[in-house]
Amino acid sequence: MLLQSETTYIDSDMISGEEIHLAVSSLAKSFDGRGVILDDVSFSIKKGDAVALIGGNGSGKSTLLRCCLRLVEPDRGEISLLGMPVTSLRRSPLRALRSRVGLIFQRHNLVPRLTVLSNVIHGSMNSGWGFRRWRQGFAPAEIREQAIGCLEKVGLPHLANSRADQLSGGESQRVAIARALMQKPDFIMADEPVASLDPKVGREVMDLFVNLIKTENITFLFVSHDLEHALTYSNRLMAMKDGVLHLNGETKDYQTADLHEIYG
Repeated sequence: MLLQSETTYIDSDMISGEEIHLAVSSLAKSFDGRGVILDDVSFSIKKGDAVALIGGNGSGKSTLLRCCLRLVEPDRGEISLLGMPVTSLRRSPLRALRSRVGLIFQRHNLVPRLTVLSNVIHGSMNSGWGFRRWRQGFAPAEIREQAIGCLEKVGLPHLANSRADQLSGGESQRVAIARALMQKPDFIMADEPVASLDPKVGREVMDLFVNLIKTENITFLFVSHDLEHALTYSNRLMAMKDGVLHLNGETKDYQTADLHEIYG
């Protein structure tokens, strides 16, 4: 039986305070033809937490992530994100709240024909003057400097003028992270962020996330099928099964065998 890795990158001592950044209460969601996807899900995440969300295919992980930002409308329940009542917000304040959350997906969603720097600048489009932030040549000098700074945080300033379609998978994901950092997020949500990468590059990207959590004081919620990543890169762990939250606690209290039961 494999035990939790002795090398834990995040622990409770890193948590910056008791402020709640995400609180979910009695959340439920069903889809026609698929039945119940989320069934009375409740949990909270503190500021500075790194939380791994695991579960088998169809367990409700991605739907839960999207409901937290109302990218998917929940059927019932309450959601508070960064102190704002997500479920009752109108369009404009909801858009403003979403701009404070960096979203990272398995698909990096870069614009292939544009430069790396232009793609990173896209992360600032929600703050206004969107057309001036589509290409680096149109963006104000201050915005270009911020984008270079974000590339430096992910270790890729030397690729600023390369086209996005010339990047490796790991480089593309780092650029996607830099783009999210342009939002100056308080929270990052990542859905299988390294699933398309080879193991070595995947570890490097997860190490990058952890470093950003510490240096940028960002709360982190990530969906993963990789049990080693879940145990190594989080201080809290949640596990979904059949739309129900089965595990929710400190990562140090779980072993690999506990997590295998979720997939049984």
